[in-house]
Amino acid sequence: MTYDNSALQLSRQARAEALHTAWSFQSEQNYRGIVSLFESVPFQELLSEPAMGFLYARALWRLGRGEEGLKLLKCLAPECEARGNDRLFRDRLNLEAALLLERGEIEEAESLWLETLGAAEVAGDEWILACVYTNLGVVHDIRCEWQQAIVQFQRSMASFQRLGDHRGLASGHHNIAMTHRQLGNLSDAEDHFERAAYLLRRYGSEDDVARCETERALLMNCIGNCQLGEVLGQRALRRFERLRDKRNEGEALRALGIITQNTRGYLRALGYLRRALRSARCTKNVLLEAEVLEELAVAQLKKGRPRMAHPLAEAADRLYVKFSAIRSKRMTERLSRLGAF
Repeated sequence: MTYDNSALQLSRQARAEALHTAWSFQSEQNYRGIVSLFESVPFQELLSEPAMGFLYARALWRLGRGEEGLKLLKCLAPECEARGNDRLFRDRLNLEAALLLERGEIEEAESLWLETLGAAEVAGDEWILACVYTNLGVVHDIRCEWQQAIVQFQRSMASFQRLGDHRGLASGHHNIAMTHRQLGNLSDAEDHFERAAYLLRRYGSEDDVARCETERALLMNCIGNCQLGEVLGQRALRRFERLRDKRNEGEALRALGIITQNTRGYLRALGYLRRALRSARCTKNVLLEAEVLEELAVAQLKKGRPRMAHPLAEAADRLYVKFSAIRSKRMTERLSRLGAF
């Protein structure tokens, strides 16, 4: 990259070239390329050209550096707001909400998504509308408001259908499948996972496919096909490791920690769950951390070690209450059935 030595700023040509390259990397999901491109760019330059700052923040998030990405997004807010209700304004709001959710700030995230929804409706931005419906569905899902979650996912699918976005449709099937799995509607869950997998084989990226494999692995565990679940979980983990996707690697490790309690035994499961916990803490994914702590508590109870389970459950509870009292209550009921309390 070339700089104007008098001001230590990118020249106009260099800025245009950098943005062109970054958008190309974005289309390839080459997040490491984006980070390498912008990590030496002066911070003020990223603020003065917010599209560069946004792409950089998004790439940081995808690589497990969400806290850095969130700080940059907040600094970009004044410049984006000054531009009015354009696509970048809405994209920034949507991403900031996602990062806040990972930190456990669910109320703040929901508020930002509702603001994004209003801006998208005014602008007639169907794609952002679809994304926000998906994200609001996730909020309902976290709160165990299953039917409201399905309604939002169906709204997102309708928008993606109008756009002809097959990858978006796949994400809708994937999200509805997860909700049905949690409701115990395992046949419906399998149907939606199959639809998602079919679309992702044709239109999805490798990380999309791996996320579907991760969640489908847990479904196989629920229906008693633990061996297939382990195969799917291992396949997903290898994909995420190859992509160096730390955010989603933790999800695959958690799934394997659950499944291998039935196929490989306590020690193997404990190894996966401990790795998942390190991943969750490294990427500051508070919900994943709570879910892994719960599974560690369950594993200890199944091994007849309630004294080791209690502090794990208490740590999970402190994190769950950030999202929903219902999540905390469900965990307590689950552990009680195992003789914890």
